[in-house]
Amino acid sequence: MPDYYRDLAVDYHWIFADEIVNPPGVIGGTSVSSREFIRSVVDALPPGAPVLDCACGIGTDAMALAHAGFQVTATDGGPAMVAQARRRLPADVEVLTSRWEDLSAAVSGPYELVLCLGNSLVHTGSREAMVAALSGMRQVLSPTGTLIVDSRNWELLYRERRRIVVGDREPFTPADLEARLAEAGFTVVGSSYRPENPQYAVAAKG
Repeated sequence: MPDYYRDLAVDYHWIFADEIVNPPGVIGGTSVSSREFIRSVVDALPPGAPVLDCACGIGTDAMALAHAGFQVTATDGGPAMVAQARRRLPADVEVLTSRWEDLSAAVSGPYELVLCLGNSLVHTGSREAMVAALSGMRQVLSPTGTLIVDSRNWELLYRERRRIVVGDREPFTPADLEARLAEAGFTVVGSSYRPENPQYAVAAKG
């Protein structure tokens, strides 16, 4: 996966509200339409549970989880984003560069929650690559753990902005995402999808 954000990492915090990028942060802050859904999953975790944010970007979601008392590991495929996350996150948060398919070799695990937020999965670029990425996340999830992934609502986006171009990324429908989760060995247990919402999140068990 290319490092799309290499030149944007230093300024990336400007796309978020102050309460998201400054401590203590907001649980699910990068997934605006799905915050309540994400919060409901996080609230069900045991205190201090091990959590992996595997699309940490500049560290906003990992920061909020760390300040909520969870044992957080943060990874991203982009070294520039990882560098920014290290500056933002508490010293006891392990921050690593890792591709999704390489997670089992990069982190200790297993985790009670794995997050992949920020519309990150679209960067896999194909069905096969997305299934490989999701399989990598499943390998580090505990038997009782939950994966949460989010996405833009690409169908809504294309209806409203018919001329939009996404380069070498491959947009997908909610049905596509659920099928790929199943192919990677997951069972969907919840979703915040609404046809009128610009984003949605899906929770799945391995």
